[in-house]
Amino acid sequence: MGNPPYIKELGNEKVFAPINVTPFGKKYHAGKMDYWYFFMHKALEISKQNGIISFITSRYWINSSGAKKLIKNIKETAEFINIVDIGDLKVFDNVVGHHMISIITNSLTRRDCHYLKISNDVENISKCIFDENRFIKVDELINSDYEIVVEKRKITKTTLTLDSVCFVSQGIVEASDRISQKMYKKNPDPKHFVGEGIFVLSKEETDKLKLTQEEKDILELYEDSGCINRYHIDYSKTRNLIYSDTTNRQKIENEKKFTNLKKHLDYMSDYITSTYKPYGLHRARDYNDFIQNKIIGPSMFESPCFAYDKKKLFVGMSYNIITAKDDTNLLFILALLNSEFAKNWFYENAKHRGIGVDVGVDKLRQFPIPDTSADIQKEIIDLVNSIIQMKNSNKDTSEEEAILNKEINKLY
Repeated sequence: MGNPPYIKELGNEKVFAPINVTPFGKKYHAGKMDYWYFFMHKALEISKQNGIISFITSRYWINSSGAKKLIKNIKETAEFINIVDIGDLKVFDNVVGHHMISIITNSLTRRDCHYLKISNDVENISKCIFDENRFIKVDELINSDYEIVVEKRKITKTTLTLDSVCFVSQGIVEASDRISQKMYKKNPDPKHFVGEGIFVLSKEETDKLKLTQEEKDILELYEDSGCINRYHIDYSKTRNLIYSDTTNRQKIENEKKFTNLKKHLDYMSDYITSTYKPYGLHRARDYNDFIQNKIIGPSMFESPCFAYDKKKLFVGMSYNIITAKDDTNLLFILALLNSEFAKNWFYENAKHRGIGVDVGVDKLRQFPIPDTSADIQKEIIDLVNSIIQMKNSNKDTSEEEAILNKEINKLY
């Protein structure tokens, strides 16, 4: 029985390092994994035949790409007896997120899993009061993509996937955009301050650098907090990104025309963690993904919050970007992603984290797209254009979005 430590590898590499170099770590380490996965792997190794493993953990792992190796190991060597889905009820004083209890046996008896869900009070577990109390067939619990499926929404009409009609990718990893409180606490320096721009600069910070025209030419329009909203982007809240991909990094490092940017990044070097420090972004991504028309949406949200960009806006790693394949109309896709149907689908299929969901690139690519005629799409697109115009004028769009939701539900 255990409550293993929940620790993401990003930012905690030193915690993972001693295990990763061992034969055990090399066997079970996976990208985007959580530290507690090692504990489950170890439990599966050391439990006797027909032994019982009971862990309380965060719930997000059941749909996580980083957990595929763990779920595959469970599928091949063990099976679930019970899953108690605690949802977003408060379990620990200082831990946010959704939790679950997994009770697993180190045997393969082909039994169905008993799924129990509570949403009102954690004490209801001991009282055996559940909102859901049902069995999930062993063959249906873990799918071919090594995800644990406890909820399934029926789609009655033929659908494609988002990946078949669009390109889906992640925003830039700056490393770092500006000095965070954690960074400053680790390396306090009176010459600097929390919030000071590194690769991402405010308009005022940009002006202070007195950049040459050549330097200004490698700056790109960049998102800021509150900039991207549902069906609307407030470009007045944007900042500037020093887009230092391989080519621009070499310019900053070697050409006299880029002396001001070089001086700035040298000045900030103690707070830069990029692989290409001090002059290069950690992950610059594909430049072309950002300079074309696209859909932008945060990867973590309580309700879908996607917007359409035509002004070549660049975004960070906390956002997903969607560009069109062939003749796909992005406004039609935008309507689907912002719909009530999409919200339900994300909550049933993506990771639950905090008060909402975390929708990574892999999961977003699986989002179902109805195979519809051009005439039907045009009706949706016209309504979306109307909503965008109203949003730009700060008008209420709840009535229009309600109509849109009804039309989209029909498509599925």
